[in-house]
Amino acid sequence: MVNWPVTIGLGVLQFGSYLLFRTNRIMSFPVAILLFVFSASLVVLLKLLAPAVNATIGLLVLCALVAVLGFILLKEKSWISVVTALGAAGITMVVFVSSQLITRFWGLSSIGFGDGQTVLNISESFQSGIYAKPDALIGLKRGFGLPAYQSLGFEGEFLVGFLPIVFLAALVATYALLSFVVQNKLVRNVGFASVVVVLVSTESVARHIYLMNTHTLLWAIFAVLLTGLLKFAGGEKDTSTWAMVLIALGTGSMLRADNLLIMAPVLVFLTWVMRSESTAKQLALWAATFFPFAAWATVLDFGLPVVGLLGFPLIAVAAVAVGWLLMRLMKLDWVKDKTMQRSGVVVLGLTVLVAMMFSPSFWTSLENLFINLFLGEGLWGATPLVSLVAYGVLVVLGRGPSSEMQKWLFAFVSGTLAVLMMAKFGDGLSQSATLGGFARIGWGDSLNRMSVYLIPAVVALLLSRGEKAWLNFEQNKQEDHTKTGSGSKSRSQR
Repeated sequence: MVNWPVTIGLGVLQFGSYLLFRTNRIMSFPVAILLFVFSASLVVLLKLLAPAVNATIGLLVLCALVAVLGFILLKEKSWISVVTALGAAGITMVVFVSSQLITRFWGLSSIGFGDGQTVLNISESFQSGIYAKPDALIGLKRGFGLPAYQSLGFEGEFLVGFLPIVFLAALVATYALLSFVVQNKLVRNVGFASVVVVLVSTESVARHIYLMNTHTLLWAIFAVLLTGLLKFAGGEKDTSTWAMVLIALGTGSMLRADNLLIMAPVLVFLTWVMRSESTAKQLALWAATFFPFAAWATVLDFGLPVVGLLGFPLIAVAAVAVGWLLMRLMKLDWVKDKTMQRSGVVVLGLTVLVAMMFSPSFWTSLENLFINLFLGEGLWGATPLVSLVAYGVLVVLGRGPSSEMQKWLFAFVSGTLAVLMMAKFGDGLSQSATLGGFARIGWGDSLNRMSVYLIPAVVALLLSRGEKAWLNFEQNKQEDHTKTGSGSKSRSQR
C-alpha cells in the first residue's frame, strides 16, 4: 500500500533541504521534490550503465548524502534547527503517505493520454531491467526523468500518489516566489488563496494533479528559477539561492530535450545578472544546464556521425564553453548599451516571426491557440480572460511606473510563450518535410497543456500589481482621513 523506501527517501531529502535552504524555508519543499526527481534519474541511469546497481538503495544513499551535507553546512548547529527540520520531514512524509492511500482507496490514476502510456512503457523497462532503447525522436521528446522516478514504484506499477505531491510542490513554489515579490502579507495571502481556488477549479490546470507528464514539474522549476533570478537581479546572491537555481536547471535538463529551448529566456536573463560572477559560478550554471541532458542522452539508440554516442557529451562541453563566452561578451560596453539590446531583441524577434509566418499553418495555429485559451476548447474556462481583464484594471488602479521585478516577470512571460510556440512549431519539422503548426484545438494540444509553465510569473504579475493598487487605496484613504480631520479642526476653531 505504501512505498516506504521512497517515502523515507523523500523525508530525508526534505530534512536536508530544510537545513540547506533555511534562508527560504518555504522553498525547501519544492526543492526537495526536484532533488528527488534528479536523484531518482541519476540512480536509474547508473542502473542502466551498471545493472548490478540497486536503484532503491542508491536513491536512499543519495538522499542520506544530501541530509548529511545539509547538517554539515548548517552554520548554527542548534537542536532547534534539527528538530524543526525533522518536523518538516515528518510533515512531508505524512502528506506523501496520505496521497498514496487516497490515490489507492479512491482508485485514482493518471489522466489517460497517449504520451503518458509511452512514459509508462519506458518506466516499466527501467523497472524490469530490460531496457529497449527508444529511437532518438521518442527518447528526446519523452525524456528520462519522468519514467525514471516513476520506475521506483512497486513491481509492475508506477510511483502511486507522487503526481499530486508534484502539483502541491508547484503551488508552494509559486507562493515562495510571491513571498519575495509581494511584501504586503494581506495581499499576498488573500491573493494566493484566491488563486489556488481559481486554479483547482480550472479543469485544464486541475487535470495536471494526475497527469503523467512533466508539465507540473516545469511549473515548479520555473517558480524556483524566477525566485533565484529576481534575487540575483536585486543583488541577493546567497549560496542557498545559487544552489536551488542549479538544482532546478539540472532537474529540468534531466526531464526532456526541448526543455533546453524552453528554458532559454530565463537562461539568458540569468546569464545577464550573473555576468560579473566568478568563472566557477558561470561554468556551474551552464554545466547544470547541459551535462544532465548529455548524460541520459547517451543511453538512447542514437549516435552522431563520427563521434557516435560521445556526441552528446561533446555538444554539452561546447555548449558550456559558448555559454561562458556569452557571459564574458555581456560585460562589454556596447553589449550593455540599452539601445543595442533593444535593437537586437527586435531584429531577432522579427526574424523568427517572419520565418514562422512563411508556414501556411501559422495563422491557423494562432487561431487555434486563441480558441483554446479564450473560447473554452482548451478547458481553461474564463480564467485567461478574467486574468487579462484583472491585470488591466490593476494597472489602472495601481498607477505608476512598473517595478524592475514586474519588468523581469513580463519579459519572462512573453519570452517563454514565444519559445513554447517555437518548440511546438519545430515538432512538425521533425515529423514531416514542412514546418507544422504550433497549436491544435483541444486540451490535448501540447502548447495548451504547457501553458501552466507561465502560471508562477502570471500570478506574481497580478498580485504585484494588486499590491500597488492596494497601497494606492490605503494612501488615498489616509489622505482623505487627514483632510477630514483638518477640516473638522478648522470648523471647531471658527
